[in-house]
Amino acid sequence: MSLAARASEVVAPQQRELARELLWARHPEFGAFSKPDLSKAAIMRAFPEVVTVIDYREGFGHADVLTVTEDAVSMTAARPDDWGLSPTAT
Repeated sequence: MSLAARASEVVAPQQRELARELLWARHPEFGAFSKPDLSKAAIMRAFPEVVTVIDYREGFGHADVLTVTEDAVSMTAARPDDWGLSPTAT
């Protein structure tokens, strides 16, 4: 899988603290580390725009592309020549 996204820094103090708490709750193994000083650490958010999923169950190099917008997610089926493997490719 690959992902293309627009990223931005979370700057609101309450959102920064919430993001850090959610991360620590999701990954309890982080408990072995001290929490980062939010005045010295950037917290980023990513908004996915394009997700490419490679599925070898469908054949070598088969990829599906998901395009994400605010309103919808659309999927484009892989083309047979995605990896230059089309029988008609020269």
